[in-house]
Amino acid sequence: MTTGTTTAPESLETRPELKISPATAEILTGDSCPFTIQPSDLAIEWSLNPEAGSIDPHGIYSAPATLNGSRSVVILAREQGSARFATATITLSDAPQRIRWLGWFGAIVAVLLAVGVLLFWRLLSGSAALLGLVMVMGALGSMLHFASSFAQYVGNRTFQPSWFWYYVSRPFVGAGLAIIFFFLFGAGWVNSQNAGGLMRVATVSALVGLFSDRAVRKLSDILDTVLAAKDDRKDKVNAG
Repeated sequence: MTTGTTTAPESLETRPELKISPATAEILTGDSCPFTIQPSDLAIEWSLNPEAGSIDPHGIYSAPATLNGSRSVVILAREQGSARFATATITLSDAPQRIRWLGWFGAIVAVLLAVGVLLFWRLLSGSAALLGLVMVMGALGSMLHFASSFAQYVGNRTFQPSWFWYYVSRPFVGAGLAIIFFFLFGAGWVNSQNAGGLMRVATVSALVGLFSDRAVRKLSDILDTVLAAKDDRKDKVNAG
């Protein structure tokens, strides 16, 4: 008579845990990313929540071609005929779309600014034309800042879509700051009948747009000096 050993059926508690790789990923629109499961010899059903993009039976996820903003998607990998599952989280980014949009935006605004400079410099005269020149040069200076910063971040692959509206707003911020600085200090810059005076105005306006952050800090310093007031109140509401 021989004796042997018997093996009890493998229970859910003794079976190895499902592991999905990668557990997190950032995927750009139009790209794909393969996901794998360990143990690798299991039949897996793949699903997405929410349904953004698609995932095939082999675990290869394909991001949608277009996306309105960034969003998160959960990938669910469930073993067929079992309650075991594993999840991964992916972040969809629309950076390529925004990069293309900003590229076209920058090119169009640069052309419009160049035309504006020529128009105000050659054809128009008077106070309205002078203010127009100030605005255009301030916006042009901001576009130089826009272009250098944008090219640096895109080239280093560190562009963040959340900065999209920052870049869009730069020409308008530069134009507005140039006008404010002109009203504050312009009396000593310009003689509208003198080409040298106009060049001074154009140069300073462009520098205000180019260094708009410093310009805002300078305006803050001026207001702190002009509007400074001593406040000896003891029971005042702290608005800061």
